Amino acid sequence: MPYIGGKKSIHNGEGGTYDCIFLFALYEALNHKPTMQDIYDLNCSVFLPSFEKLKKWKFIDANHALILRIIHFVFRVAAWMGRKDRKTETGFIMCVEPFVKTEGIHYRFDRCPIAEFAKAHHLLHLMPALCNGDYPAMEDLHATLIRKNTCANGDVCDYWIVGDKSEIAKTHPRKTDDAGYWYNKNL
Repeated sequence: MPYIGGKKSIHNGEGGTYDCIFLFALYEALNHKPTMQDIYDLNCSVFLPSFEKLKKWKFIDANHALILRIIHFVFRVAAWMGRKDRKTETGFIMCVEPFVKTEGIHYRFDRCPIAEFAKAHHLLHLMPALCNGDYPAMEDLHATLIRKNTCANGDVCDYWIVGDKSEIAKTHPRKTDDAGYWYNKNL
């Protein structure tokens, strides 16, 4: 629970969402509760290896316009496939804005089954440990994630991705709010 489409799940792969739900179950089952850092580390150990593999390919660098455009294309395809395959009403809903080279990539999730599960089961306090993993994932692509909020602490999970050497990245430093969510200043 929740069913998100099995092997045809576009976002987070078949297991990504369930990996997060497993972390919630682990937290609930243990008498000695893991810390937020423990959950973050466990999440990253499952979530980041595919991004770390991309980092080894030296040409995956979001500072190059062509690579940024390719990443944007991949996100557009994922959003289109997610809309096309609506066999389940519990999956992600992703919207991607048109590509503007000087502005980077803008997209958002209007629905996140992980956040919905956390809300339904009173586990929202653990979501920063899961949501914050998006930042190092983008760093593996030589990108900077700029975000105001997520589906867990707002209405949408907004993503703005730029090259990590861009002026935009320099003017939007990462901060931490009182709940532990990472966000970017100047939004």
